[in-house]
Amino acid sequence: MKIKYANFYICNSENPPSNFSLSIKKTLQTDKAIGFENAIVSDMGNCVCSVSFGVENSHKSPAAADEFCIEFLRGVAGASAADLEIFFGEGESQKSFKVEGAALSKCRASVEGRATKHLLEFEAAMAKE
Repeated sequence: MKIKYANFYICNSENPPSNFSLSIKKTLQTDKAIGFENAIVSDMGNCVCSVSFGVENSHKSPAAADEFCIEFLRGVAGASAADLEIFFGEGESQKSFKVEGAALSKCRASVEGRATKHLLEFEAAMAKE
């Protein structure tokens, strides 16, 4: 699996994401009328798609890890809402899942020696294939 945000590859098949999670939350309206036994639930027709995952990278030195940590944050957080594209499979069987207009809602970064870890969360309108 590889993930691209705007023109920035966050991870690739050699360094895949960990704890990948995708959720879709629909906006519903619940009407509870007096005298009716059951409530009426209506789909309001809009959804929010959330994607979260972690990325870990190793570096030549602790100083290189520190620098990468900050540059990675700047690269991801510096982009305004853009397409988040998730590629899975290999070669001719490769498919993609695009979340249009995704915005970074949270990014947590840490450095442990020569390793960097980034936990990212994105939100957008309904995802498309």
